[in-house]
Amino acid sequence: MIAQGIAIIGGILAVGLFLGWLSFRIKRFKAIPFVVGILLLLWGAYLIFDFISVL
Repeated sequence: MIAQGIAIIGGILAVGLFLGWLSFRIKRFKAIPFVVGILLLLWGAYLIFDFISVL
């Protein structure tokens, strides 16, 4: 159960970082992946603190 939570949080953070990186690599529509990536990173940070508080 704990490993699944860590894997989900890691996946969310990885997708957020990937979208943030992708927004600097593409020429058009830079804001869309950047905003989605930042939102995913914020959600991942929230889940980390929520996960720690449950333990």
